[in-house]
Amino acid sequence: MNPAAMKRLPAPVAREFLHPDALADRHRDCDVICGLAARKSFTPTCNFAILRINWGLVPKTRVAIYREEDGSCPFLEWFDEWPAKVQDKCYLRLERLREMGHELRRPEADFLRDGIYELRVSLGGIHHRILYFFHGAMAAVISHGLVKERMVPSKEIDHAVERKKRFEANPVKHTYEEA
Repeated sequence: MNPAAMKRLPAPVAREFLHPDALADRHRDCDVICGLAARKSFTPTCNFAILRINWGLVPKTRVAIYREEDGSCPFLEWFDEWPAKVQDKCYLRLERLREMGHELRRPEADFLRDGIYELRVSLGGIHHRILYFFHGAMAAVISHGLVKERMVPSKEIDHAVERKKRFEANPVKHTYEEA
């Protein structure tokens, strides 16, 4: 913004406005602000507030994988069928779930029903979904994965609801541990 334009702004706005380079310097911790400031075509459109989030202080969500009573893991069986590129995208979504927890929203995740959520992964026109639920405030449990046609089938959500009930009854028994 040029100095002449700064003079036309009301005094509080002019004092609060920061050049993108200064913004990046002041908010090095915040990925959102740094990513915004790094764009060459940065044009401020709102002068209300700057959101500062120190993601290092936000507790991570524990991501557990559901295990059936026979020891099998529906998610891992599904996951192993896919090529490396799909597995990489799924892994990135799981990492985002670990970082963001309950705060993860569309387009990466969505609420379905009965406490069941989906992680959304698309690659090459194929829509992969990973169904999960929360156990307490700091744990997300991965139920299973599927490929979605038009919408997530109701029976798949019902499977996840049943797994949620079994997990809540005995979390230790239904948590996958690598050998």
